[in-house]
Formats: sequence, C-alpha cells, structure tokens
Amino acid sequence: MAEDLPTGWEDRTREVYRGSNLIVKSLGRKDLLFSKFYAACDRGDDIEDILLIKPNEQELAEANAWVLEKDAAEIWPSIVEEMLAELRKRIGHGSK
Repeated sequence: MAEDLPTGWEDRTREVYRGSNLIVKSLGRKDLLFSKFYAACDRGDDIEDILLIKPNEQELAEANAWVLEKDAAEIWPSIVEEMLAELRKRIGHGSK
C-alpha cells in the first residue's frame, strides 16, 4: 500500500506509458527495490524480481535499514538478515 512506501515515493515515479487518455507510472528504482525486499522478507516473494534489479551493495544496505523498521516482531531482524545474506550470495556481493 502507498502508505507503506518510503517518504517521497511519488516524486520518484517514472512514466512508462503515455497514451491519449492514459498515463501509466511505475515506482522508481529505490522504491521498487524497497517494496520487493520487504515482500521477500515478509512472504518470500519477489526474490527473482530483486535479482533482475541487480542492486548494488549500497542499495541493499539502504533497503535493509528501511525494511528492518517495518515490523516490530522479535524475530523480524533475523528474517531480514537471512534474506539479505541470501540476496548478497545470489547477486555476488559476498557475505558482508
């Protein structure tokens, strides 16, 4: 949902189609990565989408910090860390 996206996401959208009666926009790279990383941690979905985005280490670190704040459950940090480690491994960033 829009209220779950990082502040300022509206300003980072990208136009992907413009017709005579329709304009379609997509989330910008940062917001797309953040939402996909959150979904990966929360439901195990969207891992392949993240791999297609090919985030660099800084982008992963920023997504990690943002996603850590999305859930207060005691187990959440370990879930997020496991997903981050899996993504780093699969992307080739090593095990930082």
